[in-house]
Amino acid sequence: MNVADQRPGPKLLATHAPRSVDEVAEIVRCAAERGQAVYPIGAGTQADVGCMPRRPGIGLSLAALDRLIDYQPDDMTITVEAGMKIDRLRRVLAERGQWLPLDFASPGGTVGGALAVGLCGPRRFGFGGWADYVLGLRAVDGQGNEFFSGAKVVKSAAGLNVHRLLIGSLGSLAIIAEATLMVRPRPEMQAGLACRLSDPAAADRLLDALSRSRLTPSAADLYSGALWEQLSGCEPTVGPVLVVGFAGAAADVEWMLDGLRQQWREAGVPFDAIERVEQFDALCEAAAAWPAEVGVAVRPSRLCALMARLGGVMTELPWQARAGDGMLLLRVGPRTPAVWESFVRDRIMAPTAEEPSARVAVIRPPEGSAFAPSEAWGFSEDETVVWTALKEKFDPKAILNPGRFPGAIAAAGAPGASPSDRPATDGPATPGISAATTAGR
Repeated sequence: MNVADQRPGPKLLATHAPRSVDEVAEIVRCAAERGQAVYPIGAGTQADVGCMPRRPGIGLSLAALDRLIDYQPDDMTITVEAGMKIDRLRRVLAERGQWLPLDFASPGGTVGGALAVGLCGPRRFGFGGWADYVLGLRAVDGQGNEFFSGAKVVKSAAGLNVHRLLIGSLGSLAIIAEATLMVRPRPEMQAGLACRLSDPAAADRLLDALSRSRLTPSAADLYSGALWEQLSGCEPTVGPVLVVGFAGAAADVEWMLDGLRQQWREAGVPFDAIERVEQFDALCEAAAAWPAEVGVAVRPSRLCALMARLGGVMTELPWQARAGDGMLLLRVGPRTPAVWESFVRDRIMAPTAEEPSARVAVIRPPEGSAFAPSEAWGFSEDETVVWTALKEKFDPKAILNPGRFPGAIAAAGAPGASPSDRPATDGPATPGISAATTAGR
């Protein structure tokens, strides 16, 4: 079992369930006056993402804010309240042959929760991430002020994209109450090819050939043999597995699958090492739901070199890599907090620091971890300064999700603030990735 799965949530003194954005604003306004921490609650499906909350406070359940505000299928836009479940949103869109082309860690989660976490799955490479589909957000800041950023139409260049700051900020800047999203027609067909490899270096050659071809994949990912068996239900394999998927008209997808198969055969891949992935949609969902604990971002062209630099880690741990995006996701597994943290620092962070373009984020630190938010998410000194300034602007009393994310740094002197909540003055010891890097391009 994942250590993070056992992590308790914040100590809640009470839980409120507002039924309108005005009620959300009033509850936050009162909490700000008392300096009381506020913890937004969606469906709780990704509550283990980010560092441990540091202070007791009140819960703010958005379950009752689940209305469909507006849906314009011809314009391919939809506006929903943040408490709407992802699976309900999908059903609404499916009735008109449309979809939101993102892989969700949990379809049982809420729209607001998915936006706050901001993590994406395999199909981000071909379809983009949350920032590509959020047209506008209605939210409440840490002072109880309601605001809207963005637009409710696709073609609009008015104003700053302030709403993009909220994507992946773990509810530390503002509470998302409503989202206007751009949707797309659902592809006629989705399928992929899997290739069993002897080592990551072989994947590097195949990916290089793919990038030079006329093929347009929706996803290009690598999986450790153990994880591939778990996600796909296929026979176990010793080496990594490269999976490339396509989406679109059935004839186009079949043409690209044939072209990729021929490309791999010309590269010397044995016939029996290639298999078709019919349930590609299900595979992407399972991959997105896999609870990675550590993420490493690197230039896509340097991904395989990074994996080689990590050495034995790549055979000891289960992992998946977004080859098209340059993201390596690892699961350290059950260890005591001290051993877990030592493993991450010595076996992942230290060798990664030697790769110029690589940055590390601890996505799910276990309970008892000594990682402070800024270090866990790998913020540099400059990034810490920027996020501290943003926090002071959006949430000057530091009441929103304190301790969970660098954006949730408690202001000096705030009630209940601990040293680990406060901004570091010398920056983290190792490079890393911010939630914006994890969630966006």
